[in-house]
Amino acid sequence: MLIMGIDPGSRVLGFAIAKLNSELIEIQQMGVIQTQSPSFYGRLAEIRETLTKMLAQYNPDLLVVEKIFLGKSAESAFKLGHARGVVLAEAALRGIATVEYATRFVKKSVTGNGGSDKTSVRAYLSKYFKISDRLIADDAFDALALVFAEHQNQTARSKKVLEVSP
Repeated sequence: MLIMGIDPGSRVLGFAIAKLNSELIEIQQMGVIQTQSPSFYGRLAEIRETLTKMLAQYNPDLLVVEKIFLGKSAESAFKLGHARGVVLAEAALRGIATVEYATRFVKKSVTGNGGSDKTSVRAYLSKYFKISDRLIADDAFDALALVFAEHQNQTARSKKVLEVSP
């Protein structure tokens, strides 16, 4: 199964693409879409254009997206919501299944603590995946954390099915 994790943002959007099987997560690509347009609407168009190309290239089976949260301000949350809308619409147009996770759930899946900071999440994932490149943006690690959380969730679900099966 090929999964794409997306940490949405209107200026910087993190992504991670990985192959998942029952025991392994094999990273295919991770990075950020950094928009350049001074216009908010122009940035949304850039996200759509780049994401469309990426979805066509990788054709993921599942998209994992961070749920919206109220952070610094309501205006920031609304802008984040627009960026998420572009991502969710593109996935829907391509028939790609989508799962959304809250930030606290993702952090708990990665570190065991839903209140962990970005540094702890990054440190754990760097060690787990043996990533030493310090130039990789935090937003890309946030997207990788989404993929990791989905893998943990799938693993937990399959164990429950095995426990119940005769």
